[in-house]
Amino acid sequence: MDAIREVYENSPAEVQLSLPKHLQNRRIEIIVLPIDDLPVNQAQSSKNKRYKTLPIQQRVIVSREELYER
Repeated sequence: MDAIREVYENSPAEVQLSLPKHLQNRRIEIIVLPIDDLPVNQAQSSKNKRYKTLPIQQRVIVSREELYER
């Protein structure tokens, strides 16, 4: 059995896989497995959060008059 194994230390969002000639146009199986679990601090922080934090580009603070203007 021929196998291709690639290990990424910091995995990207997308992975492009180039197959060698002897695997092209054949029925193949691709398996993605994590080598280890999430780091302890990342696993604990994701369990305790009930909301998602998103970065913002610009913060806008309006005055009270603008806020309640009709």
